[in-house]
Amino acid sequence: MLKTGLSLMLAAAGFSLAGAASAAQFPLCTDPPVEGRIMRDFNWAEAKTWQRGFTLVRLDRMHEHRTVSLENSPVTRRYCNATAILSNGQHRQIWYMIEDIGGFVGKNWDVTHCVAGLDPWKNHDGYCRTMR
Repeated sequence: MLKTGLSLMLAAAGFSLAGAASAAQFPLCTDPPVEGRIMRDFNWAEAKTWQRGFTLVRLDRMHEHRTVSLENSPVTRRYCNATAILSNGQHRQIWYMIEDIGGFVGKNWDVTHCVAGLDPWKNHDGYCRTMR
């Protein structure tokens, strides 16, 4: 009864108790906010950590490889690939994973990326193997 009453109050306020985001809330590989977050994170790491003298200018040919949603997990993962265009003229493969991490009203997502050949700490196996 308490859950039903809470559900009705939240529904009236425009909220839901559902944990998973709808397809409209979980971004596609090609969505501008995804590209923006990758560029922001990459350029921050270059400026603050690596200081190699280049930035990520844009992503080309962004596309999805697969979406994985395991039966016993609330997390959905979308695996993507693109070509990273760097300010030094280099073009490199970039692999990225978008995760629907749920959260309040199911509106939270995150993206993790790996640029081929630019993973000196080998967080993603050095060749981005864990992101493919």
